Amino acid sequence: MKKQDEKFIEVRTQLRELVVMKRLGLKAQTYHKLMGQKVNGQVNRDLEDWEVANILESLDYLRVTITKFKNELLN
Repeated sequence: MKKQDEKFIEVRTQLRELVVMKRLGLKAQTYHKLMGQKVNGQVNRDLEDWEVANILESLDYLRVTITKFKNELLN
């Protein structure tokens, strides 16, 4: 379980300024949690382990895609 503490929310906000979170292909519940919306009546609910794994997978895909693009710019 990953708590959405102040530091997490700060970094999450910075990421949301750069990345359209909806494009990460996450389940609706996970997306709502990352957007700071209410899920089951609670704002900033903790992320389940499987949600963390899905987010990490999506971010890894994003990292690989950005790296490919950077490489193309350098060639």
